[in-house]
Amino acid sequence: DTTARLEWGTSTKYGNSTPAQAIGNGTATLDVKAQITGLKANTKYYFRTVATNKTGTSRSSARSFTTGRGLSGVIINLSSRTIAWDGTITIGGTLGGQSTGGVTVTLTVAVAVPPFPSDTV
Repeated sequence: DTTARLEWGTSTKYGNSTPAQAIGNGTATLDVKAQITGLKANTKYYFRTVATNKTGTSRSSARSFTTGRGLSGVIINLSSRTIAWDGTITIGGTLGGQSTGGVTVTLTVAVAVPPFPSDTV
């Protein structure tokens, strides 16, 4: 039986490999699919397929792709500068750049509370 994996990286020295997957045996052309993560924006990557069976190992020629630019900016708008204790505030905004779908934006709110006057009797 034959196994196949993808080698990939930012040069033709690759440096990364997906887990080997069984693809059976024979001489048919098959697709090898694997998910890779941790890619950087606007970066050229090289990849190749490596197939191994009892007669040896075969490597495809190098192919390449370039990732998109990704997120280039965040604009956040507040509906009010003053927040009443019993009021609400609406936060809205936009993400700029390519491929911003699925980008998570976390907002952290810090509230400054003025000191309360001391109770004196």
